[in-house]
Amino acid sequence: MHHEAVFDTRSAVVEGVIVAIDDTGQAQTVDVQTHDGIVRSGIEVKQVFGLASRAPQAGGTVLLLAVGGDVGHYVALPLLNPSTRFGNLAEGDGGVLYAPDGSRVAVMHGGVVQMLGMAQVEVASPGVSISAPNGVTITGPTSITGSVTINGALSVSGPLSVTGQVSVQGNVTVSGTVTAANISG
Repeated sequence: MHHEAVFDTRSAVVEGVIVAIDDTGQAQTVDVQTHDGIVRSGIEVKQVFGLASRAPQAGGTVLLLAVGGDVGHYVALPLLNPSTRFGNLAEGDGGVLYAPDGSRVAVMHGGVVQMLGMAQVEVASPGVSISAPNGVTITGPTSITGSVTINGALSVSGPLSVTGQVSVQGNVTVSGTVTAANISG
């Protein structure tokens, strides 16, 4: 008697609830409870090169694909967590990289790129170049550690406090009163 394996197409693509996530190995894996109540363990999550994410907690959902129709060889598409989804995008908004706390990098319709860190935004590089022909506005206290070179006019609105020595080459023009305890020159 010849027996052929019968593939149940209902098992080719299965949605499940994430029970556990392991992001420590070469590939992220998940344990998923499927529609039949079975927990399938160690399923590799396929992620797009250059992008990595981890659902913030168990309870998110995932789609499982049976590779070659083999329900013993599921792979998972990137994880979903509907309760923390970034939503309410306007028509034409390009996309958002986000975290559940509200931190995000968003490419918005109309040429705006929004970067928001709920605690801090860190930039680390051997060099940073900003080209902003319409200007740059910084709001809030600002501290610069290291030397600063200004090529162009410097306008200060408010008190100017200098600790240390001031060296001037060229002319100094003052409109108003200058009070100095020790001026040499």
